[in-house]
Amino acid sequence: MGHSCCAFGNDILLFGGWVGSYSNTTFRLNTIIIPSSSQRISLSSHLTRLNPAEQMSWERVKAEGKHPTPRTRHSAVMYENRMIIFGGYDGHTRNGIHVLDTGKNEHQPCVLLSILINTANKIATWRWEEIQTKGKAPVARSCHSATVVGNKMYIHGGDDASSRKWQSYSDLYALDLGIFNQLDLGKSTLTLYGIKHSVSHLLNM
Repeated sequence: MGHSCCAFGNDILLFGGWVGSYSNTTFRLNTIIIPSSSQRISLSSHLTRLNPAEQMSWERVKAEGKHPTPRTRHSAVMYENRMIIFGGYDGHTRNGIHVLDTGKNEHQPCVLLSILINTANKIATWRWEEIQTKGKAPVARSCHSATVVGNKMYIHGGDDASSRKWQSYSDLYALDLGIFNQLDLGKSTLTLYGIKHSVSHLLNM
């Protein structure tokens, strides 16, 4: 529990969480179903899916670089070919930025082409990096929300259960993902608390 999931092309990336201890393992769920010789490809539906649950497969991602500490209740977003982790709890509440670079293009042109390059994609070297940001960083927190709008990652709310006095937050921060510059957008006027909530970006709203 307390893990994160991100859509990555036709796959799903799962990071961290609590499994009896804190985890910093990344798993990848391949949702592309490669048809057997008995299956026919349908141009109208891309693939004939006979039993998707049995054909999807998990794999543990091997990545180089400096991994985040094992943690839970963090946030994760995808931007281009990178998964960006912020904050979370590992016995202490954190506010660092960690980036997993997959070394390839997140946006694959079509399902059929994805099948052809699926094996080749696994050869690419994935790498973790801890990012030193500019500007005023959010205070350490977990149970917050994050979303990407344009080239910015917005972080809202959360709490800090590791301090002597439990703190909850309703502030809003933006992180420019091009130059990793952080901007404090102040307190939200919509909610008093932003704990264990969700956020999404809909069109231009």
